Amino acid sequence: MPGASGWSPGWPALLPLAGFALTLAFGIFVWSRRGHAALQRSFAAVNVAVAVWNLDVFLLFTLRDGATAARLDRLLQVPLIALPFLALLFFWIHLGRRLAHPVLIGFGAWAALLVGISTGPSFLAGWRRLWFGWYGTPGPLYPLFVAYVVTYVALSTGLLAHEVRTTRDHLRRTQAQYLLGANLLLGLASLTNFLPLWDWQFLPLGNLASG
Repeated sequence: MPGASGWSPGWPALLPLAGFALTLAFGIFVWSRRGHAALQRSFAAVNVAVAVWNLDVFLLFTLRDGATAARLDRLLQVPLIALPFLALLFFWIHLGRRLAHPVLIGFGAWAALLVGISTGPSFLAGWRRLWFGWYGTPGPLYPLFVAYVVTYVALSTGLLAHEVRTTRDHLRRTQAQYLLGANLLLGLASLTNFLPLWDWQFLPLGNLASG
C-alpha cells in the first residue's frame, strides 16, 4: 500500500467519532433499562453495531498506515455485516412477528455467508487512500453485500409501511411512522457508502445519518 507521509485527517473524521460516542452511549443506556428484554436487547445490539461501524470509519479516516487500517477494517467487517440483520430483527420483534419466519431465517443465513466471505480478498480486495481517508476496493463477491443491504432497505421499508397502513392503534402507527422515516434516512444514506468503492470521490453519508 502506498505511504501516507505528510497526510493528516480532516473534518470528516469528526462525523464518525461523534456517531460512535452517541450510538455507543445510547446502546448502553437502552440495555440498562427495564422492560421488554428481547426488544431492548435487539435495539441495544443495533446501536452497538452502528457504533462499531462509526469506529471503523473513524479509524479509516485517521490512521496513517494503510496496512494497519486494512487489518482493522477487515476485522470489523463482522459487526458491519450483522447490522442489517440486527436491525431487521429489531423491527420483527417490535411488530410482534414470528421469529421462525423463513424470510428472517433466510436473511440471517445470507448474513452468515457474507461473514465467511469477508475474511478473504474476494470480499475486499484492497485499500486505497481517498481525500477523506482509507477506503476499501471491492472484490468479485462484494456485490453480494451491496445486494444484501439493498434487500434490507426493501424488506424493512415494506414491513414498516405495512404496519402504518394496517394498524388501527394510534400509538403503534405513530411509532411505525417514526421508525419508517428514520430507517429510510439511514438506509438510503448508507447506500452512498458504496460510491467510493467504485471510484466516486464522494464523502459517505451513512455515518452522518447514524449519528
